[in-house]
Amino acid sequence: MFIRFERIIIALMFALLFAGVTLVAVSAQDENPPQPLVDSSDCGTCHTEFEMSWQNGAHGKSSSNPKFTAAWQQQGSPSACLACHVTGYDEISGKWETEGVSCLACHTDSAGEHPKTSMTVNTEPGACGTCHVDTRFGWNEWQDSAHYQNGMDCANCHDPHSAELKLTGRGTKEPSQLCVNCHKSVSEEAHGIHAAKGVQCTDCHLTQMNVELPPHTVPNHSFQATLTLDSRP
Repeated sequence: MFIRFERIIIALMFALLFAGVTLVAVSAQDENPPQPLVDSSDCGTCHTEFEMSWQNGAHGKSSSNPKFTAAWQQQGSPSACLACHVTGYDEISGKWETEGVSCLACHTDSAGEHPKTSMTVNTEPGACGTCHVDTRFGWNEWQDSAHYQNGMDCANCHDPHSAELKLTGRGTKEPSQLCVNCHKSVSEEAHGIHAAKGVQCTDCHLTQMNVELPPHTVPNHSFQATLTLDSRP
């Protein structure tokens, strides 16, 4: 009887010891919760394809592009430029989080537990308009366009990582293939003869497409047709 009681006591002691170790482990986890991402280089661990596209695109090179650095230094390296050419710029300290327009400029780890939870992303045109704004970037023309009025955002046509057009078929340089995704009937009926002659939609609706424009300038995004083909190569 005494031996059985002694065994019960020993079993209870081991159970309490195990419970104590478990409680300590749980407490330690609570004291060190997952931290939000603070460096875009972390993203490339899983999203290699997106990272490569970003690194080789205009957003990834926005602070290292030779044309930018030359113009920036020529103007005395004004800090105002860094608000758009780097990510997380702090005017007071003069420091920033990441070179270029990085993942963190559009993606937010709001829960602080990625990859357990999803990153949020802002696809509203206004997000792009933070930098692509005013008459230098054609924001006024874009707001007046039928595309904008019908709820389209920049990412409908532009890859946000590479900043290039989402052209169907790798290696193609024919923007009409992108337009046809929505304007198929128009391209086949009213504009069929143009397409047969090799005329691209942008030859009339985005005439500055093939022209090297000054810095901070983009083709007119109102998409209103013009009657000149002077911009064709």
